[in-house]
Amino acid sequence: VRKHATTLNSKLEAGIIGYRNYEAHRTMMNLDKKVEVIDLFSGIQSWTVGGKKAVEIFGVRPDVIVPTVNVELLQRDDWLITHPYAPIDIRTADYTAYDNVNTIYMSFPCNGTSFAGRKEGLLNPNSALFFKGCEWISYHKPKFIVIEQPYAVRYTALVPIIEELSKNGYFSTAIALTSRMFGFSHIRERAFIIANANDLRGLLYNSSGWTNLVRATVETTRAYTLQSQAQSRFRSYYDGQGAGITQYEPSERRETINALARSICIPNTIVITAIVGQLHEHLHY
Repeated sequence: VRKHATTLNSKLEAGIIGYRNYEAHRTMMNLDKKVEVIDLFSGIQSWTVGGKKAVEIFGVRPDVIVPTVNVELLQRDDWLITHPYAPIDIRTADYTAYDNVNTIYMSFPCNGTSFAGRKEGLLNPNSALFFKGCEWISYHKPKFIVIEQPYAVRYTALVPIIEELSKNGYFSTAIALTSRMFGFSHIRERAFIIANANDLRGLLYNSSGWTNLVRATVETTRAYTLQSQAQSRFRSYYDGQGAGITQYEPSERRETINALARSICIPNTIVITAIVGQLHEHLHY
């Protein structure tokens, strides 16, 4: 893992990710103040776990990628994937209560963006909560926004999402990642939209830089996850060696589903949070 991380760092230092005027960027990012990273629609908190793992693997600053605030869509049925650690409901939350927000993660409900539903896109009332997230974006003007959705979003809602981010002053790049890239037997293709503030647009990357950065980060994360406990737990469950979740009590069942879901999600979220963390590091140091 460290070998691959070193390779990634050398590629970054070689100019794949460019940066200029060190002091100007420190001032622009207000790095001397407390940094807030907000996870909207936090669900199973895969961004929190993935961010911590990205810090562990890549050694980037935790305060620029690990969520300090988790906001959720509450009042879900007991068996659904959720957790008890997000008492803030996005429908009623006061987004003005936070300062110096530099990154927002937003995995809004996919009822309208997935092929499993009616393919209504952002017209679906649940997926339309994307616009509630945009209220946070419009107010805080973070430097980075990361949106995670099923791969089908490219057909159901990608254009309006990018257009809305553009209206708020962001340039977006879409990336597709699959769980199979990390050694899992299933595909689970996901789309990630990384949006950066327009004032950073010319500083971050070129097309080949994105390709190389994603490839190197996936390579490092794959080396890590192939050795991880989450990988073995996932495989034992889906190979039929683990006990079925229906025999557990609701609270235990929820936690079992959480553990399985995290094992599916974490490799992807490690990659994206690592990339965002590396961008922060190489822009400002």
